[in-house]
Amino acid sequence: RGGDMDSRADRPFETTRWSLIDDLRSDDESRSRAAGDQLVRLYWPAVYGFLRRSGLDTEQAGEVTQAFFADVVLTRHLFEKADPGIGRLRSYLLTALKRYRVDLARRAKSHPDWGGPDPSIITAVESRVSNGSSPELVFDREWAIAVLDEARRRSEAHFCSNGRAGHWALFEARHITPVASGVEPPSLSRLAQSHGFDSPAAVAAALQVVRKRFRAALTAVLSEQNQEPDEQESRHVLDILGA
Repeated sequence: RGGDMDSRADRPFETTRWSLIDDLRSDDESRSRAAGDQLVRLYWPAVYGFLRRSGLDTEQAGEVTQAFFADVVLTRHLFEKADPGIGRLRSYLLTALKRYRVDLARRAKSHPDWGGPDPSIITAVESRVSNGSSPELVFDREWAIAVLDEARRRSEAHFCSNGRAGHWALFEARHITPVASGVEPPSLSRLAQSHGFDSPAAVAAALQVVRKRFRAALTAVLSEQNQEPDEQESRHVLDILGA
């Protein structure tokens, strides 16, 4: 085990040939809907975190976030109107959010509704908003966390669907769990024993495969949001999180 690294890990994600904005504008309703849902998932925590850090309480921030996505993002087709010349999509969204905050007293009306996030998302954001950071930094950080989580989800699905769940379990044990828990990562020798790999060298090789796939996933997620994602943008995500 651990000897066959499978060249499939070298293949780029198929989704990199389509940006989320292009998919959102597609005549294919299912593709457009899926792109819209993913964009909301990626940016909901960032908007909520910004509003919380701007002084709104939990209930107010949740209501304003939901209204912003319903009224501006969905009803006014904010993402569909995005032009490549605007630069980063997150900056475009943040500008629209700041403008929206000056008009919160609008009358209630019927909106298309995404349905809101899982309550665990709000709990996670709440645990991070009271650290003294500016609203803009909180927005950036929550966006970066959502991007990395999407890259993690895609990577995990790839290895589990290809019969290499053990590779992903190694990566989680070596990188994800220690970072989340604030503990030292286990040694390669210990991982080899606990995960059934032949040697520390086999563990190191497996981890390298997963890291490569994870970087490809991160690039894919970013490419769907930006016209020309680059290494600097990936580095920006990791720098925000201190990774």
